[in-house]
Amino acid sequence: MFSLDRATVYALAFVAAQAVLTGCSLSAYSLSAYKPGVRYDLTVSEPHRMRFYGKGAGAGMMLTSSMGPMGVAIGVAIDEGIGKDFESAAVAAGFNIETLTARALESAEIPPGAVSIQRYGFVTRPGEGDPVAPQLHLRWGEEAARIDVKYPEDFDPAQWVLASFEEVKSDGALAVELHAAAGRLVAQRLARELSSVSQ
Repeated sequence: MFSLDRATVYALAFVAAQAVLTGCSLSAYSLSAYKPGVRYDLTVSEPHRMRFYGKGAGAGMMLTSSMGPMGVAIGVAIDEGIGKDFESAAVAAGFNIETLTARALESAEIPPGAVSIQRYGFVTRPGEGDPVAPQLHLRWGEEAARIDVKYPEDFDPAQWVLASFEEVKSDGALAVELHAAAGRLVAQRLARELSSVSQ
């Protein structure tokens, strides 16, 4: 039976109340509002950790036929473990998702606003050499006027920045580099969307 703990219920109630009480128009924002050194109201959605999606999901699907729902749970646990391994290596190399995202937003001259990192981590991609891509889901603005950009899902495969699974797992600096690149691409896409809305 699906259930939510008390903290999750409170968090959902807070978000719902905020959505009802706040509202704004995208026309109120303009890229000309950008100022160097801008500070963003940057938050990270829970769970605030690097996630991985791929190998475990595939294993879970195969195990479902013989184990039922337990197979899916095992697949999720596999991906959770991989995500922790990736994060350990990245953090040791100085990984900080808030810093990387803020730098990307500032370099793209995104105006001040509420920015939420909805998800970050890595996902498997098709191709030789067991490639993975950084994953960054960003939400800019309030409920009534928000823009969501999801990397790599919203991007053409030619814009995916890839590395092999084993390289990212063992090389934290590479994980940082890949996330920085994804952040720049997300910020550039967000800048274009804001520009088209404000015209």
